Amino acid sequence: MGQCSGDGEICPSEYSNTPRFVLTISPPLDWTTPANSDSSFTNIDAGTVPVTLITQGTGANLDEATSNAQQDIQDALEKAIRNVNPTYNSNDLSIDSSGITGFSINAFTSPYSVTQINSVTAPAGIVEIGAVTKQCNKTCTGTGGVTMATLPPGQVDVTTYCTLPFPDGSLACEVLSQYSAYIQEITFTIKTGPLMSGTQWREVSDNLFKILNSRQDVIFSKDIEVYPK
Repeated sequence: MGQCSGDGEICPSEYSNTPRFVLTISPPLDWTTPANSDSSFTNIDAGTVPVTLITQGTGANLDEATSNAQQDIQDALEKAIRNVNPTYNSNDLSIDSSGITGFSINAFTSPYSVTQINSVTAPAGIVEIGAVTKQCNKTCTGTGGVTMATLPPGQVDVTTYCTLPFPDGSLACEVLSQYSAYIQEITFTIKTGPLMSGTQWREVSDNLFKILNSRQDVIFSKDIEVYPK
């Protein structure tokens, strides 16, 4: 991180008081809200355990999830800047938070998630270490339900695969191999902040990474990117 990357990120000797940050993350549960909290998604009999939509710890709606994300990032950023520049008055800090939003996804406990109950559908994922890390990408063109773990892949045709009961009328993922990573991007720009070098802003981003990961359960898929504006 000591050299300019050539992709526009801030250079060590470059100064800015309005840098832009890009966070590539799996969001913590309280930065999400159920995409569909229909009672159909509660206490589904998976044969071994009941599969239930998680609603405790999420935002009550998308506005609340967005507010949670914005407040957590603002608080963490203030701490991160003070760690690098202890004399800066964080009351003077202002950020453009329009790129900080919550996320609508139904969250379940690993490894089960249900994306459809009869005609009721919603994007669905699983929670690991306090964050929604994976999204179920099962789709089905047939009718009825689907069972995932009981049949080896490739040994049944799509129509048969999609009409097996889990329970009847549902579409779900049962094993981790049926998921893709749930990765989202958040951006924000400091509107008024301390004038600091690229080296210092990268130190701020490292601190921000550690604070959000350890205190807010944000899981990063890569380092935070910092641009001069």
